[in-house]
Amino acid sequence: MMLALVLLWPIAFARRPAPVVPTAHAVTLAIPAPVPVTIRPRSTAGSGGGAACFARYQASFDACSGDERDACRLIALDRWDRCAASDAPAR
Repeated sequence: MMLALVLLWPIAFARRPAPVVPTAHAVTLAIPAPVPVTIRPRSTAGSGGGAACFARYQASFDACSGDERDACRLIALDRWDRCAASDAPAR
């Protein structure tokens, strides 16, 4: 019974698609010109900045308190990660 219902339901109650009306207006997409990208070499690579990043992380992590403590700690962790990855201080 269920199989018959599942198979016959679309036939009995299906809506017919609306007729396609051709439009007279053409759509034009504007594609922006490519933007030149400048890649700077790392000048501080391997300078031992990871320890400074971790010290900054610990200070900002310990300063988190209140209702938004968890969000503050995630932000501090993200800043530490970015600082350690780029060997530069994160804002």
